[in-house]
Amino acid sequence: IDADLTSLFNWNVKQLFVWVAAEYRTKTYTKNQVILWDYVVEDVDEAHILLKDEKLKYELTSFEKELRNREINLTLSWDIMPVVGLLKIQGGQSSNNRKITLPQKYVKLPS
Repeated sequence: IDADLTSLFNWNVKQLFVWVAAEYRTKTYTKNQVILWDYVVEDVDEAHILLKDEKLKYELTSFEKELRNREINLTLSWDIMPVVGLLKIQGGQSSNNRKITLPQKYVKLPS
């Protein structure tokens, strides 16, 4: 992740809630959305998010076991939490989305 969100800060921004969501289709459901990672940015000095090889904060699982060889779209989004005024849900979304295809086979790693 390389996201510079410093331009979102002004006098009325208390913090940003930032997350990465995976969206995909399955035979069971046409639209699935799962949050994989999130972070609260409390200061403009923390607003340039630069992460490499970051592990998932939340697991991507499917009870229907329909994720094998599935294409998923990853999107970075954020909500702006103001000092005063109304919270705007789904405040913004990165135009730099990533599409990946999950593997056909999975291996269990030793714990």
